[in-house]
Amino acid sequence: MLGCQGGLLYRYRTDQTITGLRSDLRVRISAEKYVAAAYLVVMLSFFVHVMIHAAKVTRLERETRQLLESLEMNATRRVGPPTRQL
Repeated sequence: MLGCQGGLLYRYRTDQTITGLRSDLRVRISAEKYVAAAYLVVMLSFFVHVMIHAAKVTRLERETRQLLESLEMNATRRVGPPTRQL
């Protein structure tokens, strides 16, 4: 009879341990979901930040190119054809 009671006691403790581990695992999995979501939010915000600055740099490059072209056109208009002075 002692062996049977020992086996039941062992099984009871094992079931309690498994139940506790399952509970801990549920908490851990939900915590990992929140951490993963936080990383996702940070990465997406960083990506949006980079995209905004890339658009700004592209716009500034385009405006600089247009400004240089207009300055070159104005310089060629002012100079005109070369004239000889006697």
